[in-house]
Amino acid sequence: MRTSTACGLVVLASLVPTLAHAAEMTDVADAFDTAHNNPIDFRFEPSFRSESSSGVISRENVCTPDGCAATVFNRELDFARSTSILDTTLKLGVGMNFELHGRLPVVFGDRTNLKFAKDVNGENSRVDPSDTNIAADLADGDFFSSYQFFDVETQGDGIKRSGTGDPTLGFAWSPLESTEEEPWGTLVFGFDYTLPMAEIRTADNDAVGRGVHNFAFSLASSRPVGAIEPFFTFQFDLPLPATDSPYRDISSDQSLVGPGPKFETTLGTEVTMFKDAASKQSYTLGLGMRYGYQFAGRDWTPLSDAFAKGCDDLSPLQAGMVTAGSGGPDGNAYNPIADTLPRDASCGWVIQAPGNAVGLDNPAAATSETKFAYDGLSDVEGFGLVGGNIALNLQFSEWAELRIKSDVVYETSHFLTNANSGKSSGDDDSVELDPAKGERNPFYNTAIDAQGSRFRSDGVLRINWAATFAILL
Repeated sequence: MRTSTACGLVVLASLVPTLAHAAEMTDVADAFDTAHNNPIDFRFEPSFRSESSSGVISRENVCTPDGCAATVFNRELDFARSTSILDTTLKLGVGMNFELHGRLPVVFGDRTNLKFAKDVNGENSRVDPSDTNIAADLADGDFFSSYQFFDVETQGDGIKRSGTGDPTLGFAWSPLESTEEEPWGTLVFGFDYTLPMAEIRTADNDAVGRGVHNFAFSLASSRPVGAIEPFFTFQFDLPLPATDSPYRDISSDQSLVGPGPKFETTLGTEVTMFKDAASKQSYTLGLGMRYGYQFAGRDWTPLSDAFAKGCDDLSPLQAGMVTAGSGGPDGNAYNPIADTLPRDASCGWVIQAPGNAVGLDNPAAATSETKFAYDGLSDVEGFGLVGGNIALNLQFSEWAELRIKSDVVYETSHFLTNANSGKSSGDDDSVELDPAKGERNPFYNTAIDAQGSRFRSDGVLRINWAATFAILL
């Protein structure tokens, strides 16, 4: 079936949800397209897409420099992320209104860049304090908090990631279809499975694989009314960590293990601007609004690459957290012992999460010489999504089509470091932070997850566009 007012597939709604519109919702490749004398429906669709996002990262503070009794958020960093991807999608009609499809993305570049926000520098930053401030804090004999998470000037340019991404396989089925003779509406159900086959992204490489089994369930419906076709879509994504992924489940006291699920819905309409039945040409314009919610999960953030490469592997003994011969760290705030090097003390934040112990699934087994390293993952608070999109579809003939699409999406503010402290075994809801007590979340880091120290995204603006050339056989 090739409905002239709705050409495209639900597959792109599942695979590229940020660029979905009506022409990609309710047309399914059909192996028995009698209207076009088409015994088989095969489609080849290379697509290039570019994604840009920018925002502000602030840090929670229990007080302003002038003194107060409130929690405030001090702007620390500006960030920008740019991604360019070539998708190759194949679709095959294998039955009446039933289609199989697959997609393989190739990422040409994906990089996040961080810089100081306006009026922020080493003298007032709580991300990259100056050497003078670090040394003064170390020498005052009191609680040490001048952690250097990374050098903004030399390490603010993140890792440029590239390579083949995770492939996706799926199907689309339309139990109800609209035709020009009977335009009662079209309904499409879709399912897509993204396989964790690409090299998995870690803090030590430039790979792009997510390391999750992602299951996407979608529903799309449209109904032509003259020259317009209103549409509605809904999609739910359920990511489950792969066994060899960096998402570690090492304690029942964890509240999160992997990325959270997400749902999105789109409302809009498509307008047919030109249509010629003889030549099979049609030009349509689609407009839509998107709403969604990303649930909390343990995931990558704009801070991940910079934080992960900001400090070398470090032991509690090096950081001055314990003396030689004493036990492992308990993950609490500390005052470095005498003669601790400023660089080592400023990286002591890595040791504040017992789960950062390298090679240990039992944080309580850490010793004063155990190496600690940050893997780039943090517990991210849930956030909302709202945006709009516009799409131009130019079907030049029965066999060729060009689609140009763009959308703008805003992510609401949310904490980027928000792990809970653990689960109390008593009646007072207090959590023992000593890992040996068996209550602490091993990934709870007092330096970045405790109230007054958390990092927050103050909102992200994403601007995306894509161009697809479709060959319809």
